[in-house]
Amino acid sequence: MRKIIEAVHPLRHPVIRLVITTSFALVVFLPLASVPPSTSTSVLISAVVETDPVPHEGDAADDPLIWIHPTDPSLSTVIGNDRKGAFEVYDLSGHRIQSIPIAMGNTDIRYNFPLGGEQVALVAGFSFANSGLVAWKVNPTTRLLEEVTAPGAEARSGGGALYHSLVTGEYYWFSNTDGVLYQYRIFDNGLGQVASELVRTVNYGSGQAEGTVADDVHGVVYLSEEISGLWRLPAEPDGGSEKVTVDVPTTQGGHFTPDLEGLTLYYRSDGGGYLLASSQGSDSFNIYERGGDNAYIGTFTIQDGVVDGVSASDGIDVTNLPLGPAFPSGLLVVHDGKNTENDVKIHQNFKLVPFDQVAGQFGLVMDTAWDPRAVGGQAAILRPRCGP
Repeated sequence: MRKIIEAVHPLRHPVIRLVITTSFALVVFLPLASVPPSTSTSVLISAVVETDPVPHEGDAADDPLIWIHPTDPSLSTVIGNDRKGAFEVYDLSGHRIQSIPIAMGNTDIRYNFPLGGEQVALVAGFSFANSGLVAWKVNPTTRLLEEVTAPGAEARSGGGALYHSLVTGEYYWFSNTDGVLYQYRIFDNGLGQVASELVRTVNYGSGQAEGTVADDVHGVVYLSEEISGLWRLPAEPDGGSEKVTVDVPTTQGGHFTPDLEGLTLYYRSDGGGYLLASSQGSDSFNIYERGGDNAYIGTFTIQDGVVDGVSASDGIDVTNLPLGPAFPSGLLVVHDGKNTENDVKIHQNFKLVPFDQVAGQFGLVMDTAWDPRAVGGQAAILRPRCGP
């Protein structure tokens, strides 16, 4: 919530470079040659908007995601879950426009999912009530969610992510659960409902699983375990089980302080971009290269400004697309685990940060042309797979 303090204007950087089936596998561990030790301190930035608090107290909010409006990006929304019993939609001013009474989490979004004879923006997650997949489509006229789950749709708890294969055109759901990656093909059951079937299981770790995000272009999936590390695996069902280490805790010469939580990807048209991760133990966020060996770039913290800062963050999401005058160079949305008003802790919420704040501080190359709404659609360019 807003704090009654003197407003601190968000940091602005004057120079930003612009460049317009079921299988079971045991993991083969392929570490990077080395993980460079952390040497930099955290850079400070500020959020400019926050959402209304979630309805329930305690550790309730979790995974935010960004839905991009098909014709007017300023009408885009932030979708966030209160895992104690609400799934909510907010406008870019942070105001709640929908609240659905359901306990769910581990959410993600993809566009152009074929359902009921049309292509829809699909939002999926894990239902704690039904212990399975729950799916929604976004009504582009009302901007509200409409449930489209098939009875008995399967999924596991833990980190979740959607994936669209450029190889086959299929859509998948990943569940990251206690060191095991479950991959489900999701599809229209013929009744305009989203069904799922397990197509792959990979044992990759041994710790408490957390964040999951899939790269649709490079065909890889990133997984975080709270204590032990950040990993990269192939995303295709027949891609094998080779696991690459992206990062390890600071106590082992890496760059995050446990718990390691949410993950998100910033796409660029040239195949580059950035992987962002929530380092909850240090109330900060790490940036890595999206390509190559996912080299570590830097760390930032979201401090008090026109709204209060961020700490104990779980889920995060980012988009490169301009979302109107408030976010002309893209948007970063993060969960705030210790939301305050006048220094008094209240219900958790989500904070909105203009991405150019982050890019300007680290000299990141931005690309406001890449359009996630084209993935899976007729306008999508099926590029050769690149990167790792």
